[in-house]
Amino acid sequence: MKRFCRVCILIFLIYAQAAAGGIVSLLPSVTDMVVDLGSANRLVGITRYGVVPPGGSVTRLGGIYDLNVEAVLRLKPALVLAYHGAESRLKAVEDAGIPVVYLKINTLNEVLSSYLRVGQLLGKAELAKKRVEKLKAMLEPAKKGQGKKPSVLLITSPGGLASPRIYISANSFYGNLLSEIGAKNAVQSTVAYPALSREGLLAAAPDIIILLSEKKEPLTDCEKEPFSFLKACQNNAVFNVYGGRIMHPGPMVFQLLPILKRILNAYAGHSTALLPKHIKLR
Repeated sequence: MKRFCRVCILIFLIYAQAAAGGIVSLLPSVTDMVVDLGSANRLVGITRYGVVPPGGSVTRLGGIYDLNVEAVLRLKPALVLAYHGAESRLKAVEDAGIPVVYLKINTLNEVLSSYLRVGQLLGKAELAKKRVEKLKAMLEPAKKGQGKKPSVLLITSPGGLASPRIYISANSFYGNLLSEIGAKNAVQSTVAYPALSREGLLAAAPDIIILLSEKKEPLTDCEKEPFSFLKACQNNAVFNVYGGRIMHPGPMVFQLLPILKRILNAYAGHSTALLPKHIKLR
């Protein structure tokens, strides 16, 4: 009983401290959540990939593999939000008495759970709940009764479709989104971001190709092998959706989902040729 009480008190102290002091976010997606929940002013440290509103004053702390732990300690934050798997790297931070909460964002369910957890830690539980409920309401088939599910190949690649390319499987946050809105991911793999051989690419035979990138990228690789053999390229159903937060599984999904649905609806109506091929997130 005493041990249970101590645990309860510790949890209370973490939430109370986090709701008042500075925050270090070591996940760009979680940084976006903090901003989306109206707490950008409390961010004191983020990774080099995090994005905060103009005018925000934060310390850049490196990345996953070169995190500046000493800089984190100097900031003396009330709370550190970190990625699950970074426990050993942040031992010194925890030893210094700074609360660290580890979050997962690899799948849609993990992102939604992390959103709610961040809301609780910030004292914004109700707002976080409303945001998650809004997102869930958006997760419905793009067009009911459209018959066979279109096969969509998701690629993330700086430089275009082929240079270099990283495929996104059904077993990922983005793959989960496709499934929820009535599409089939062309890459079925237990690995979230697998490699794919030329033969594997041709076998995938996607109806639609969507290149996710931070910056606008060319789609001219559709004119070259092996992409030129794919019906998505032949049918003018290749799109580049881009923006600085595109690979941050988090609030940017409120912009991404309508775009994905628009593409799927155009495919169902045989009008993909009429859509712009480059679509930017706001």
